[in-house]
Amino acid sequence: MLTSKRPVARLVALLLPFAFAACGGRLDPSAGGDAFGGGTNGSGANRDGDAGTRADVQNPPRDVDASTDAGSLDVTCTGGGLQPGSPWPMLGRCPSHRGRSDEAGPTVGAIRWALPLGTWNDRGDGPILSSAAIAADGTIYVLTRLSLVAATPDGTVAWRMPVGEGLGQGNTSPALGADGTIYVGTDGLYAFAPNGNLRWVHHPQPGAWPSATAVMTAPVIGNDGTVYVGSRANDLIAIDAHGRRKWTKNWVGAGQSGFASSPALGADGSLYIGDDRGGLSALGSADGSVKWRADVAPGHALFSAPTLVGGLVAIGGQGELVAFHANDGTVAWRAPVTSSPYTKTILAGPSVAMDGTLSLGGPAAEVLAVDRRGMPVWSAHVGDDPGRGVMRPTLIDRAGVVYAGTADGHLAAVDREGHVMWSLAFDSEISGAPVMGGDGTIYVGTGKGTLYAIGQKP
Repeated sequence: MLTSKRPVARLVALLLPFAFAACGGRLDPSAGGDAFGGGTNGSGANRDGDAGTRADVQNPPRDVDASTDAGSLDVTCTGGGLQPGSPWPMLGRCPSHRGRSDEAGPTVGAIRWALPLGTWNDRGDGPILSSAAIAADGTIYVLTRLSLVAATPDGTVAWRMPVGEGLGQGNTSPALGADGTIYVGTDGLYAFAPNGNLRWVHHPQPGAWPSATAVMTAPVIGNDGTVYVGSRANDLIAIDAHGRRKWTKNWVGAGQSGFASSPALGADGSLYIGDDRGGLSALGSADGSVKWRADVAPGHALFSAPTLVGGLVAIGGQGELVAFHANDGTVAWRAPVTSSPYTKTILAGPSVAMDGTLSLGGPAAEVLAVDRRGMPVWSAHVGDDPGRGVMRPTLIDRAGVVYAGTADGHLAAVDREGHVMWSLAFDSEISGAPVMGGDGTIYVGTGKGTLYAIGQKP
C-alpha cells in the first residue's frame, strides 16, 4: 500500500529525543592517519544505530541561512560545459545534482511507450544501468550493460554503439557536452558524437584489468569542458574535451570498491565526492587539491551523490541524510532516514525543490522531505515492499511534485504535501533515476532493459 505520513506526528517523534552532538568535520590533509593523511571525525563517532528508531535531527552548529537561494551553488544547466537547450543533460540535471526540472510533470500516470533494449537483436544487453540524458533535440541516451543507446522521442532506436562492460552501479548517467558530445563511463570514459561515432576513449589505467579500473561515476562537466569522473581504482580524474588527462587525485589507503558516489561541482569550482571509506571531500577542480574531508559514515562506502543547496552539501550515508557547510566541511545537521529490514545504506542522493526542500528516497521504499535545516516536512511510502526501497535519486518538477522509483518496480508521484498522487508498476526494478524531457514526459529504465516514457498520451 502506498501511504503518506503527515508532518505533525513525524515531527513530534523526531524532536522529543533531541540530541546535541559535537560537530567538527574539517580534516587537515597534511596531518597523518587517513586516506589524505589524517583528520578527525566530522560527526564525533561512527553513528551505526538503527535509523528507523533513532530520532536525532541535530541543530546546526551555527545558523543555516534559510533565506539563501537554493541554487546559490548551482552551475547553470544551459551554458558553460553542458549542451544549451538540453532539458536533462546529466545526472541530477545540473553539476549541483539538484534533480529539478523546469517543466510540470504528468498529473496522471500513463505509459506512452515502452522500448525493450535488453533483448534487442538478441544481443543480450541486459538491464539499463543508468539514468537517461536528454539532448536539446529530444534524443534520449541510456546505458545498457554493453551499449550506449540513442532513442527517439517517439520510442524507436536511433543508434546503438558498443562500449566496454561496466560494473552496473546504477547511479550513473551519460552527460552531454556543450557541442553535443555524449560522455559515458564504463571500463573507461567514452566520448561519442551525436550521430554515434566514437570520438575517443580514455582508460583510467591503460593495460590494467578493466573491472579493476572502471569508471563508476556519472561524468560531471565544468564550464571549460573538463570532464571529472571517479574510478574503481580510487582515482578522481580530470579529462579535457579532447580526451587528455589533466590531473589525477588518488585516495591512498582507501578501500577496494572505489568511487561509486558521482562528483558534484559548485559554481566556485569546488568538486565534492563521497569515497568508499565513508568520507565526503571537497577538492579544487583546477588541480585536485584537497580543501577538506569529513566523515559521513565511517567504514561504509558511499553510493549517494552529493547535492549542493544554499551553501550546504547534502549526502546520504547509513540511515541518515547528512548536510555539511560547503566552505569548511563542518556538520550542519543530520536527519534520520528509515532503514529497510535488510540495510541502512542510502543509495540515492537528494533532489532540491524551488523552495530549497530536499527530497530523498530511502531503503525502506519511503521518500522523505526535509527543509534546509534538516527538519522533516513530510514522508511517504512509495512501494509495496519495505525491503526493496528507492535506489536512485528522485525527480522534482516545476510544481514541486516528487517522482520516485523503487526496487519493486513502482514509479510514484508525490505532491508537495506528501500525498501519493499516482503510482505505476513496471516489468522489474527501476534501475535508473527518473528524468524529465522538455515537454514534461518522464523517462525511466528498468532492470529488464526496458525504457519507458510516462505522460499523458497526445
